[in-house]
Amino acid sequence: MALAREIYRALEDIVGPEFITEEPAVLDGYCFVWGNELFGYSDKFSPRPQAVILPGNTEQVQAIVRVCNRYGVKFRAHATGFDAAALTAPEGFVPMDLRRMNRILEIDEKNMYAVVEPYVSFAELTYETIKKGLRPYVIGGGCSCSILASATAHCGFGTTNISAGYGGRTPLAVEWVIPTGEILRLGSLGTEGDWFAGDGPGPSLRGIMRGFMGANGALGVITKAAIKLAPWYGPPKMESKGEPPNYIMELPESLRVYTIIFPSREQLFEAMYLINEEGIAYACSRRGPFTMAAGMTASNKELWEVWQTGYFQQKC
Repeated sequence: MALAREIYRALEDIVGPEFITEEPAVLDGYCFVWGNELFGYSDKFSPRPQAVILPGNTEQVQAIVRVCNRYGVKFRAHATGFDAAALTAPEGFVPMDLRRMNRILEIDEKNMYAVVEPYVSFAELTYETIKKGLRPYVIGGGCSCSILASATAHCGFGTTNISAGYGGRTPLAVEWVIPTGEILRLGSLGTEGDWFAGDGPGPSLRGIMRGFMGANGALGVITKAAIKLAPWYGPPKMESKGEPPNYIMELPESLRVYTIIFPSREQLFEAMYLINEEGIAYACSRRGPFTMAAGMTASNKELWEVWQTGYFQQKC
């Protein structure tokens, strides 16, 4: 169902006609959702949105939320939109696409954090921080995903969590437009106007904001967040070679890669505990036989041929 003209004009007045649309071809791009079947839908398409709006700053986000509340319009914000929950819904709503909010606002080398807007990706922040001897955590969803969304509103795990921190533990101060349209600034941002701490006296609201899995945009819109950084001991720039999808990158001299096979799962678990306790790993994960085979072959054809031998099934 299309928005009433009064509602559409109120939203248009906030962002301008260039950044809101109800063109069917554009709207259909916001209702194709991979994994939609997991939510009980019959195919990969959710209902068509009523309109799509692209705010450019916190004030516009706040104004959009207030208009939606005034007219009873459902909305949900998303950044890079990797997960199905970003756009899945039983009925049409207004997606708030945050792609215009894509700036790294600050990299604090001394206190080891970066302040980012929602559309900053893991790759972009990594590229900029390794120049300064720092790096963010990265999740298995991939470097094109929003680091703010992962840290504050969703979830994700990656091989570097062992040295850079689990996503839910990395957000510090945040700027948060809550569902009423008010702006909530957590931690030091709300008292000192700085980003170095996510908590103040009393109970922590970060547990409500993120918890273990995050609310997927159901509790409003995080417009800025400070993300903890970890040390980077490699070069300030990494050079890659090859052509897509087979890129090759030289391993920095400060790092080594080891593939270890354990006789039993119990010994594997014990080793992982000890590696974590001693803090000796930059990245660490348990690889199954198929992912090991995929990582050591250059094409689907080669992977299939190796897989048919049964070698990795026996060793992993």
